[in-house]
Amino acid sequence: MNKTIVAVLGTVALFGLAACDSKSTTSFTDPGKPIVVDAGQQFTISLDANHTTGYSWELAHPPDGKVAALVSTIYVFPGTKPLPPGAGGTEVWTFAPAGKGETRLTLNYRRPWETNVAPIRTSTFTVAVR
Repeated sequence: MNKTIVAVLGTVALFGLAACDSKSTTSFTDPGKPIVVDAGQQFTISLDANHTTGYSWELAHPPDGKVAALVSTIYVFPGTKPLPPGAGGTEVWTFAPAGKGETRLTLNYRRPWETNVAPIRTSTFTVAVR
């Protein structure tokens, strides 16, 4: 029992220290709110998605490379196990500021093989790097 408590407290302390890191990643979900970050501060955009339907998010066009660069994208499944059929998840897009300025990141939710079909959703984020 005591070992469990020590392990839990250690984990909580470790996450607390990570949260204090000045280079921690900030996450954004609302395209209606501007993303304002400092140079060197990575940020993520998290959007609901459901890859079981064939839909996924894609950049409509590359960001201004002088302001921000795409680092990675991942699809996160919901925490329930077993996964219910058709369960959705979240796409997490990580970007790194490249320099001061402003750019717009437009992501389209569509099926990649449907080339002549409009996306069913579009989200545009304004990014300002200080």
